[in-house]
Amino acid sequence: MAITVGVDTYVSLADANTHFTGRPYAAEWAAASDADKEAALREATINLEFLEYVGDRYDTTTPQALKWPRDNLPLIDGVDYSGSTIPSLIAKACAEEALAVLKADPTTTVSSDKYKRVALPGGLEAEYRDIVRDRTRIFVSGYLQGFLTTQTASGQAVMSHG
Repeated sequence: MAITVGVDTYVSLADANTHFTGRPYAAEWAAASDADKEAALREATINLEFLEYVGDRYDTTTPQALKWPRDNLPLIDGVDYSGSTIPSLIAKACAEEALAVLKADPTTTVSSDKYKRVALPGGLEAEYRDIVRDRTRIFVSGYLQGFLTTQTASGQAVMSHG
């Protein structure tokens, strides 16, 4: 089933493919089938839908299927993103989140090799989960900077969902 921008995704498959063309660390994207890429874009959009954004939905009468496009936005880095289109930064965040979905399926059990153990003072040890999805969120967070209602003191977007 094909995806539809503005209905079940923030970015088309063609635009996501263009985004990853020539980009390092995107081998999973290039290797995936179109069906898997579309499924990842749908999942990525669902993940982005859990976030709270500044401004208001653009179409309040229909209403629109997704939280973007939006209206009544503050200037973000000097740009007014209010209007009837989905900003390219939101589309890029969706593509990056889709890549994270392809790299690390959040619905599967994480194998023990994904855990790191470190020694702490006093003979204690700590174990933490080292997962690619969390590192990919840095890209997603960067694209979303200024669009979210929750920001850290430094202005970084907070990606607190699973």
